[in-house]
Amino acid sequence: MRARGYTQWIFCFMVMIFSAQAAATGWDTFKNRFMTADGRITDTANNNVSHTEGQGYGMLLAVANDDRATFDRLWHWTRTHLRNAQNDLFYWRYTPGAADPVADKNNASDGDVLLAWRCNARHKNGR
Repeated sequence: MRARGYTQWIFCFMVMIFSAQAAATGWDTFKNRFMTADGRITDTANNNVSHTEGQGYGMLLAVANDDRATFDRLWHWTRTHLRNAQNDLFYWRYTPGAADPVADKNNASDGDVLLAWRCNARHKNGR
């Protein structure tokens, strides 16, 4: 009976280890597939444009994966390319290669919420 209990604990421990490894691999896969070297998350199904919600989602994942360097790169790119200096909101779409990559000067509420959530997550985690 005792051996069975130990076996269950060992099994649970192994599942936790492999789950942590899978999460780390998933984060690396996400970054390799969607993030440029300068910190822009690309929408690969939409001509590689970028959106505020993609940037916010990437920053939330960086916080969840304790990846400060990636978080900082994402935040720097977002502030540099999408921030509206008039109201401190963020333009919703960036089109690389366009004469005016931010032609639509509106923000998007989903992107705003994710960016705000990112601030909260970073603050709670002391980062």
